[in-house]
Order: sequence, then structure tokens, then C-alpha cells
Amino acid sequence: MLEIETILQDLFFPKQYCTSIGRREQQAAGENDGNHLLFIIGKGKSIMAATWLKDAVFYEIYPQSFYDTNGDGIGDINGIIEKLGYIKDLGCNALWINPCFDSPFKDAGYDVRDYKKVAPRYGTNEDLVRLFHTAHDMGIRVLLDLVPGHTSEEHEWFRMSQKADRNEYSDRFIWTDFCFDAAAGFPYIGGESERSGTYVLNFFKCQPALNYGFFKVEQPWQLPANHPAATATREAIKDIMRFWLEKGCDGFRVDMASSLVKNDDEKKTGTSRIWRDVRRMLDLEFPDAAMVSEWSNPPLALRAGYDCDFCLNVPGSGYSTLMRDYGNHKGEDHSYFKKDAGSAVFWMSTSTGTRTRRTRATSRCSPAITIRSARVTTWTKEN
Repeated sequence: MLEIETILQDLFFPKQYCTSIGRREQQAAGENDGNHLLFIIGKGKSIMAATWLKDAVFYEIYPQSFYDTNGDGIGDINGIIEKLGYIKDLGCNALWINPCFDSPFKDAGYDVRDYKKVAPRYGTNEDLVRLFHTAHDMGIRVLLDLVPGHTSEEHEWFRMSQKADRNEYSDRFIWTDFCFDAAAGFPYIGGESERSGTYVLNFFKCQPALNYGFFKVEQPWQLPANHPAATATREAIKDIMRFWLEKGCDGFRVDMASSLVKNDDEKKTGTSRIWRDVRRMLDLEFPDAAMVSEWSNPPLALRAGYDCDFCLNVPGSGYSTLMRDYGNHKGEDHSYFKKDAGSAVFWMSTSTGTRTRRTRATSRCSPAITIRSARVTTWTKEN
């Protein structure tokens, strides 16, 4: 159990980063977040906006494959409610629920069609609110998965943005000025809309990128990050967050949190400015709400106002060794939780810290991965 707990600590709170960050440092000139204290690791206490995170043990749920209560072969919100006792018995006191909003499910729900509606296959908004309340009665917090970078191509915002006539959503997404004008440097789609222009994608064809502006404007069709249209997008996301927080949600794990503003600099100055604004809103209106970023760069994520960072995409991170080992080296996948991978986890002490190495039954060793925090007690309130 120590091995898995330590890897999960490395996943959310890499020690080498947190020890160097005591306060949210404001990068943008003229802004002031009030120097909110985040972490003091070592002798003393660790303080963050959502202090309940310090003792949180998360259980991640993809609703579709979790527990089905109505016999349709698809997991649902009521299934999560029924299994809360089981989750609590495992020692977990927090849930991270993967996207559960209305979606065509062309990308497992990360293509959202309506942020304020639970996917019918999972249940209703009332079911989700009941989950919040039931979980809270059992001492369990609930984070929802927020996808702020793009929507589904079926979202009403995008349908309106496709129209030839100007409207309040025309610049909600990123468009070029002409149907044969390629969005140089970005994936794009053309020829499917009334308006003359091509639109930028984030990932799949079904996921048009929301417009938070460009930090470095290089083309006439690129709006600056302080443009009113970019501000409107930010406010729309804040409105979605308020909607669910008011219903009992405890916060959000934010998908691809570092990639909102395009052509951003290495410090993600433009994107960080957005999240600091969101943090101010949370501090004023929902001070107990948590924000967990999928950023994979804790120094930047914490300074941007996040409570902790999820190091999903870093090769060799704790999560990758458990689930995505195929990204750590070519041609082999020894993910810890992959059936028949032949993996094991063990510890060896070195002069530079604690390391974990995954081995196969044949004793062939994959590269050693540094685990930055070897002691579970590191993350208690007092050390």
C-alpha cells in the first residue's frame, strides 16, 4: 500500500516543486492576488485554499464503466451513489468523476454538448445533486471534470458561431477570416459552416477550440487575450463552475488546464492570468472549492491559482508508470495495472532520494523512475 500511496503523492504533489513555492506568485504586471499562502512543506503546516485536500484520498470514476443500476449496460450516477459505502470502506474520502455532462461521446465525454446537463445515459441533474448530498453525508467530497478548452461541435455555442450573421457567439471559437484561409500552425476544419472561415481544433475533429485569445497575435484573425470576446469565454466558464458549485460540487479537476490561450509564452502567462481570475472568484464566492489542474508543471500551476497539479503527461511520472508506461519507452508497455504486463514495484534508497523500478518476471528492468516523495507522512498537516 505504501508504494501506491507514494506514487499517488508524486502524481498530485511532487515534493521538489512544492518545497520551492510558498505563495502564489503574481507574474502579470499590475495584478495582485493577495499572496495567498499555498504550501509550506517540511517543518510546520501545509496550507492551501481547499484545506480538505490535505487529507483527501481520491477514487476516480468513469461513470460509463463503473456500476449500472437500470440494466442498460451503462454505468450511471445512481450506481455511484449505491457504491459510496464501498468507496468509503476502501479508505477514500473524495471522488473525481470523469466528464458526466451531455455529450455525443466521440471522445469519452470530453466533447461536451451541454455543460449544465448531465448526460442522459448517466441520469439527471437531480441524480448528480443527490450524489453530492449523499457523499457529503458520508464525509466524501466530489470533484467534477471540467473541460474548458473546447466543446463538442454539437454544442449550441458552436452552432451559433457557425452562422454567417454576426451574433454573441461568433467569436466564442477561433475562426479565420476566409473559407480558404488555413489556420497556419493549428489543426483546422473548413467547408462545414455558413460563415466564410475555417475553425481551429484542439484535438479531434469534433472538438472546436474555445477562444481565449492569443498571447502573441501573428495573424489578422487572431484576437488578443484581452479582447472582449476572449473575456466572454472566460466568464462563460466561470458561470458553469458557479452552476455546479452552487448545487454542491466541491471543485473541479480541469482538463488540459495549461492550454487555453494560444501562442502563449513558456511561463503560460496568458493562461495563468485566466486561472488567477477564476481563483479570485472562488476565494470570494466558494472559498472551500478545490481546483486540480491537468498541467504537468506544478510550479506554473500553483502560481496560477491551483491547489495541486495532476502530472498526467510527464514521461516517467507516477501516473505514467501505473497506466501509461507505453509513453516512457518505445515498443514496450509495463504499466503496473495492465494485465499480464509482468510488472512489479519495489523501492531502493539512493543518495539522491527514493526510486522505484518496475521489473518483469524475466528480470529485465525498465528505466528507473524517481519518486519525489517517499514518505506518506510528508503530506500530513504537521511534519
